[in-house]
Formats: sequence, C-alpha cells, structure tokens
Amino acid sequence: MTTLLSPAQYERLCCLVYLDEILDYCCSLNLHDICNNILPHIKQSDKLEADNKQVLTDIMTDEKLSDLTIADFMDIPLSYGGSDQTPGQRIVTFTDGINGYIIIRGTHGDVQWADNGRRMYKAETPELLQAESYVLKQAEKFRKVGIAGHSGGGNKVQYIYIKNPVIAECLALDGEGFSIEFCEKYPELIDARAQGITSIAERRDIVNGLGITLSLPLYFSGKRGETRLPEYFFGEPLPNFHIPDALRNKDNEIIDQAERSYISELINAITVFLLTSPEYASRKQFLCDTLVSLMMTETKTDKNKQALAIAEVVSAAFEIASNDKEFTELFRDTLINERRVIRATIAEYSEAGIIDLIKGAMHHTLHKYNPNKTGVEQIANALPEITKDEPDGLFEKIFKDLKEIYSF
Repeated sequence: MTTLLSPAQYERLCCLVYLDEILDYCCSLNLHDICNNILPHIKQSDKLEADNKQVLTDIMTDEKLSDLTIADFMDIPLSYGGSDQTPGQRIVTFTDGINGYIIIRGTHGDVQWADNGRRMYKAETPELLQAESYVLKQAEKFRKVGIAGHSGGGNKVQYIYIKNPVIAECLALDGEGFSIEFCEKYPELIDARAQGITSIAERRDIVNGLGITLSLPLYFSGKRGETRLPEYFFGEPLPNFHIPDALRNKDNEIIDQAERSYISELINAITVFLLTSPEYASRKQFLCDTLVSLMMTETKTDKNKQALAIAEVVSAAFEIASNDKEFTELFRDTLINERRVIRATIAEYSEAGIIDLIKGAMHHTLHKYNPNKTGVEQIANALPEITKDEPDGLFEKIFKDLKEIYSF
C-alpha cells in the first residue's frame, strides 16, 4: 500500500487533474484555496466525469491534500502539431515542500487512444517515454516521489515505476495492463518492482482488464458509477464504472472490497490470450488498433466504420471464446450475470441503427475467423437464463441473428 499519501488521497488527485481550471494556479495558492476559488464555477458533473464538486470539497477538508501546491505541469493541447510531445498529455506535479506527488491524467484525444492500442503490442511508445522523461526530471526536485494515474495514466505510472527505483510508490487507478513485448523486455525489473504497485479498480471496470496485469488489483464495489443521467441509453441507464471516482460507495468512501466482475475477468482472459498466443501474432496489432478505434472520433461519427470495428472485435472474441472450454463457460457466465449492462449497450446500438450494420459486417468477417460450432451452441444454450424477465425479446433476437450468421 502507498504511504506518502493514502490510495484514497491519490484517487482525489487523479480526479482533480481532469479539471482545466487548476492549471491557472501553478506555483501560487495551496489546494485549499485553489479548490475554494474554482468550486463556485464548477458545473454539475456529467455521466463521464467524477463528482467534481465532491472532489473539491474533499480536498479542501483533507489536512494533507489541502496544503499541497502545484509545482509544475505538462499540458499538451489537442491542437498541438509537433512531433516532440503527444497531444492530450497532462501530468501535474503537486508538492508539500518536501516530497512530490506526480499525477498523470487518463486518455484524452484520438492520438492518445491510438497510442493505447500500440501499448498492447509494443514494449514502449513515444508517449510512455515522454511521460517518463517528465516525471524523472521532476523527481530530481524532491526527497521522495509518489506517482498515480487513472486509466491510460494508470498504465503510464506503472511503466515508470517498474523502470525507475527513484520512484518511491505508485498507485494505478483502473489502469490497463501491458504487452507481452514489455514483459519480455523487462522481466527482472518486473519481478523486482511489480509488487510495489498499488492497483485499485471498480469491480465492474473493463479497462483494467485489458492486457497483462503486473499487480493484481484490489477491487471495490462503488455506487458513483451507477449514477447516470436518466435519459442515457434510452431510459435504461448504463453504469459507467470507469469514471475516476467509481470506486466510492454511497457514503463517499473506498472501503467496499468485492470480487472482480465476470465481464472484467472475461475481457482480461481474452486479451491476454490474444496478446500471448502465437496463433494470433499476425493479427493482434490489427485487432488492438481496431478495438481502440471504437473510442476515436473518426469511428464514432461514422456508423459504418463503427459497425465494422465492432464486428471485427466481436468475431475475434467469439472465435477465442468458442474454441476453449474455460472461455466458453466464462463467456456464458458473463452473459448471464452481466446481462443488464450488455442489454443496455445493445439497446443503444439498436436505437442508433447500428445493430443491422453490425450483422452485415459480421458476415464479411466470417472468412477471417473460425468460431467453434459446439462452443457457440453451448453459449446459445444459456439463452433461457439470459432472457428471463426480458420484456421485449431483445436478447432473443440477437441470438437468432447469431444463429443465422454462424449457421447452427
């Protein structure tokens, strides 16, 4: 566990660095006064953000955090056109005058999303190296340094901590894992340092399941991620368990430890298999890039591109899941136990007119993938349990489409 700051204190700073307003106060006020100044101007947080007003209030009333100042920051705008820095990169250095606390924001913008994909099949990327260079330069100024980050930032801080013993501690909040190439390049460092990483995640978060995990996370069951806008996903709110404060319960505490969800476990099992299996060596770069493209503007604004990307990812997942007995069982268990979240996602795509496009796209991907007929049938046999209490037959229709596509 971290000692310079507690995991909950690092989590508050991980939420704070998403706010642009704090950068106006570098090298001036302490965090109590910064938060006090910007609190009246913070709008109600939306479905993709932490509860920013609560974050600011918590920092103001925390004896340790309230006295920190912002010593330095890196903030590269999305419009930046140079090759020496990555657009969207934000790293903020806080200090108590003795020690430094360096926080890396999560993924922001298409360039960073593309880099996330490359980290699944490369040992390191220019963005990782840029972040490492900044952190090490800042670390020279302090007696001890702790680093923390959320999401893509959670991946970066683990990378930096593993390679650099000068970093005293590391907290990864919902941070994704690594490529086999990274693990094979730094095996001794990973063996020596990985257990020093404190990794925490909401039990239903899916991002921390991507890639090879260096330090097994502590999972928590939160309530913040279940608080979505009522109109989101067409009347059936889809929880967002990846917002940086998703671990907090109804009393605003991170204490409710829980078992990892089926969907997080399934995503981890499939991605690790994809990244490490020799039979996927020639396809993993394409599939990783396709997966992250779903978060990029060009794909999200083009229904046909979105449908094709989804079809590629789903077809590959189906192939992997249906050809391995353990994966098949985990796939079925995930559909049964996570049907509310999966159903809400399908409802969104149906409403947006993408489901039929995905069906057509999956026909075009059949020649690339080879799902096992027996495995697919075993998954389909769970249909009665998956569709129980379903008022509109949405899942039943999806399985009928799958039977047509896969001809069983």
